[in-house]
Amino acid sequence: IDSIISIWIIHLTINNKSVWLNANLLENKFLNTIGKISYGLYLLHYPYWFFYNRFKNLAIKEIPRSGYLLNNHYINNLLMIITLFIISYLSFEFFEKKITTLKRKFTYN
Repeated sequence: IDSIISIWIIHLTINNKSVWLNANLLENKFLNTIGKISYGLYLLHYPYWFFYNRFKNLAIKEIPRSGYLLNNHYINNLLMIITLFIISYLSFEFFEKKITTLKRKFTYN
């Protein structure tokens, strides 16, 4: 079913004549920002998860009261997602943009 939904979204995008779709989906700043940082999300999600869990366990040992918040499944996942998005955005701003501008200076055969 995921592939059918994906094909439907691609079809809507290609055959787009809807003003609503343009304004609310294709030109949405939030969704465009997620699209720009998606490569960073893809690259960083696993190492981030690994180090986050290590530091979370250290924080629980050092600060016993933090265990209640960090062991709460919902708060823990929300904190992980928010910080991963922040790290990916910073990676995009400080690394990916500069690499993209460098890429334009070279020609390919």
